[in-house]
Amino acid sequence: MLSNYLTTAWRYLIRDKGVSLISMLSLALGLACALLVFVFLQHEWVRDDFHVNGDRIFRVYMTDATGENEWELRRATLSPELGPEMERSFPEIETSIRYQNTWGRLRFDDYTTRINIMAFADSTFFSTFSFDILHGSKRPLRTPNEVVLTAKTAKRFTGGNIADLVGKRIVYFN
Repeated sequence: MLSNYLTTAWRYLIRDKGVSLISMLSLALGLACALLVFVFLQHEWVRDDFHVNGDRIFRVYMTDATGENEWELRRATLSPELGPEMERSFPEIETSIRYQNTWGRLRFDDYTTRINIMAFADSTFFSTFSFDILHGSKRPLRTPNEVVLTAKTAKRFTGGNIADLVGKRIVYFN
């Protein structure tokens, strides 16, 4: 039965080449547009739903509207004083977090490794976001110069025993 359908479709494609070409191009264009809309909406709606108060967490962007393409000019890099000033100005804002992505090298004892994705954050980071802490304080970043490592990064330093790093000195440099 399937071969009968394929044979009929093939005969129709051969007989009506113009209509077939227009139909296939229309189908391809429709699928491409639907895919682009899906990718755009997924990017716009993406958020960390696994956090306890994920529906109350927002990110502030800066847009340079002088350019032609605002999509390229939207940045989350803002003045460090904007968060505390917004907290003072708007009573609806409970807390703000200054967060900056960076890269660098970390040294523990004699081992040095390059970390491509790391960040500097305020002490309120772990009270706002609900990440699981495997070892150490359940409320990290209370004093300056504290660091939180992912399990993968900690294993690079110790070879498997993550608890060996708790309370130890790690040196950061660019």
